[in-house]
Amino acid sequence: MRRLVPAAILLVAGTGAVLAAPDLAAYVGKYPYEAVGGVTFVAHPAVVAGVKQAVRDRGVRTWVLSPDTVQSPIIPVIGAMIRETPGTISLGQGVVHYGPPQAAVDA
Repeated sequence: MRRLVPAAILLVAGTGAVLAAPDLAAYVGKYPYEAVGGVTFVAHPAVVAGVKQAVRDRGVRTWVLSPDTVQSPIIPVIGAMIRETPGTISLGQGVVHYGPPQAAVDA
């Protein structure tokens, strides 16, 4: 059964512009900081209202809704760094083998 959700309205600070926020289903498969129709998940009015209702502590609310709280997944970040630096290889997939220290070989 499909539930109808009222459209959320977003006021763009300082511009006077009014945007209709996308349906929350549009965020499925996305990271919380990825914008859909110009609105990130954590800035979506329905999410903000839900967090404000569920979390009474202002500091915790601020942390939960902060775009800095959610970090990028590390694998795509490292991949981007490697792509941007020609000649670089990732050492995280077992490409490297280090021999024992010379002191251990000599002993």
